[in-house]
Amino acid sequence: SARASAMADVLGFAKNDLSSVFYNPAGLASVDGSAFYLNQTSWIADMSVTNIAVSHNTGNMGTFALSVQSMNYGDFNGTAIDESDARGYSDIDVGDVGAMALGLGYGIAMTDKFSIGGNVKWVTQQLGTNDTYVADAIEESGKKNDLSTLAYDFGTAYDTGIKSIQLTMSIRNYAGQ
Repeated sequence: SARASAMADVLGFAKNDLSSVFYNPAGLASVDGSAFYLNQTSWIADMSVTNIAVSHNTGNMGTFALSVQSMNYGDFNGTAIDESDARGYSDIDVGDVGAMALGLGYGIAMTDKFSIGGNVKWVTQQLGTNDTYVADAIEESGKKNDLSTLAYDFGTAYDTGIKSIQLTMSIRNYAGQ
């Protein structure tokens, strides 16, 4: 989000802010009632990212959240070796490129000063198709560059009680790949 970017992406724990599901899921513990979050940020080179989340605080049982994060990489131009073209290559369509994460998050206040949270997400990335060449010969044609896996986020937050100083920790996108 623009807010997180302005804070050098150090949005470790913002009280009563559902966007914490994307930065530190321990922040979910402070989200009151039911909440909805929507953010779309445009980046350079025709890229954009969209974040959507909805949550519900159940009281003593903690806060549950569903989240979607989508990345649009814009238009990609591909090339292939083509000796019949004066340039030595031809333009090709690489297909759709993008990424998405679907998550289920949870945060709970263990005490009035200490919160923990977690997020399980299915993440996928599509980087189009390409031909693989070895010594001017096509080794593989139309190779799809797709990857999907489960990833995990964990976080903690401790309110020191000294002014507004909080100690936070988060591990994001922990996965086997």
